[in-house]
Amino acid sequence: MDGYRRCLQRISDATLTAIHLRKCPMRLRHLLAASALLCSSLAAHADTFSFTLNGGASGFSGTGTLTGNQVSSGIYLVDGITGTGVTGLIAPGGFNGNDNLLYTNASQTFDMHGLGFTAVTSTNSFRVDLYGSGGNYYAFLTDSDNFSTTVPVQFSTSAATPEPSSLALLGTGFLGVIGAARRRFA
Repeated sequence: MDGYRRCLQRISDATLTAIHLRKCPMRLRHLLAASALLCSSLAAHADTFSFTLNGGASGFSGTGTLTGNQVSSGIYLVDGITGTGVTGLIAPGGFNGNDNLLYTNASQTFDMHGLGFTAVTSTNSFRVDLYGSGGNYYAFLTDSDNFSTTVPVQFSTSAATPEPSSLALLGTGFLGVIGAARRRFA
């Protein structure tokens, strides 16, 4: 028990070094390593979504990637966008009441507030609010001359793709289970 107290005292003094860690009892070392791994995996949980946008008669279309952080179950706050002609993301509330929320468990990916972004063509630049309403998608566009219009669009996303660190965490978990089973049955 005295070894645990000495080890915890070193940790609380913020003087944890490789030498101090070696002097800590084995179980405490494993607990510290597991805690560090768990905390690092919880710090960042971003997912990416591939999208396709087709404006039909209005003549624009494109593909790209949305990056979002999960804010609750099935709801992501989009914080990045790349794609054909896309030049940037508009902050929530920055254009036509956009909230930049993406819904993975709903019938529509975007609500009536939608996703705001900027885009360019060879002749013009636009601010776009892509939103869902009544089972359909629409794009509210304002060009550089302040001409505004709303056009119906077709929009689809693919399933979320886990980031590489999530896959690494999953892989190390499998290795740990295999190692524990091997040690137990050996």
